[in-house]
Amino acid sequence: MTGTELIKLWITCLEAERIRLTETGHDAPVVASQGRLVHTTGGLHLYEFVVPADVQLSVDLPVSVVPADEANTTEGVVLRQAGNSLSVQLVDALGCDIPSVTLVPDQVGLVSTSASRLKDMLA
Repeated sequence: MTGTELIKLWITCLEAERIRLTETGHDAPVVASQGRLVHTTGGLHLYEFVVPADVQLSVDLPVSVVPADEANTTEGVVLRQAGNSLSVQLVDALGCDIPSVTLVPDQVGLVSTSASRLKDMLA
């Protein structure tokens, strides 16, 4: 198998995964509670949230974070999940303590971007 064939195979797999994720509603919103600012470095803010026990979000997954008042929606990336504790790096600070937020995962976007970048490699 050549490198080009391997890249084409991965594009096909990623596009099939995107369709599966879209059809199964995999990017359903998740309510997280007990948010707290852990650390800020430059313009990046590390927050920890508590998610329901049945929620499993993968590392590097992009998420939109919508506070209860819907005033300061921001974007972030999941860095770690240990049990029901979720560490998320955010672009914008939401304050020290956040009682509740809605996390909107974007697995479909991540898979689509990956497939697009592989296509760019072949161009």
